[in-house]
Amino acid sequence: MDYVSQEDTFYYYYQKYFNKNNDKNEYDFIIEEIQKIENAEKEYKYLCSLDEKAIFEKIKKEDYRSFKKEDFNQLSTEVIKNVIRSFLKQKYEQLRNVSVINKNYLQYKLKHFESIYKVKVDEIQDDNEVKNQHNQIFSYNGFELFRYILENYIADKGKRGRYADISFYYWKLYNNTPQYIHQRPEVFKNWFCNLYSDSFEKIKTLKEVTDQKRNREKHYTTSLDWFKNKT
Repeated sequence: MDYVSQEDTFYYYYQKYFNKNNDKNEYDFIIEEIQKIENAEKEYKYLCSLDEKAIFEKIKKEDYRSFKKEDFNQLSTEVIKNVIRSFLKQKYEQLRNVSVINKNYLQYKLKHFESIYKVKVDEIQDDNEVKNQHNQIFSYNGFELFRYILENYIADKGKRGRYADISFYYWKLYNNTPQYIHQRPEVFKNWFCNLYSDSFEKIKTLKEVTDQKRNREKHYTTSLDWFKNKT
């Protein structure tokens, strides 16, 4: 009989199960399988942390071994301990069978996958957080574009032209298709002042702040090009 290593066995079950779920990409498949196992582990640890009476209530709820109508206070200590032991053993077996793939092997595959394709979970999460920032004001990841404009083309606090800059770029983002800012001027102004500890009277009209000398239109086009190339 040929020797089959433990790793070969893990690989066999991994490929077999993945092939049945090939509607998902491999990375998502691995993450979901690990999450299933960890959720089951968490549930089992929670059960083990309960006192006997609380576990018995779980047993009754699931009608395990027809104990649904039994009264905890009317049963002997030995019966209670035996049924709890049996119940937890069953839960442990369910935990082991929640995925046909070994958890350590899944984690090994995940690290291998990340090293090959340079998938960095933290970077993905950070990127998603940026994309989802301030969605009460922005759409289509508009905050990232606005922040780029603020850092590069809007005059610093206390400098001349700052609030005209803000008004101009507000209207450009508001009137753009797709609409990167979806809130009206007063709401946007209050949000901006709260976030950046600033204060000004109002968002001016676009006609009031269209100034060729400051090249705002050119800077807006440059910013849009940067944003589209980035995304």
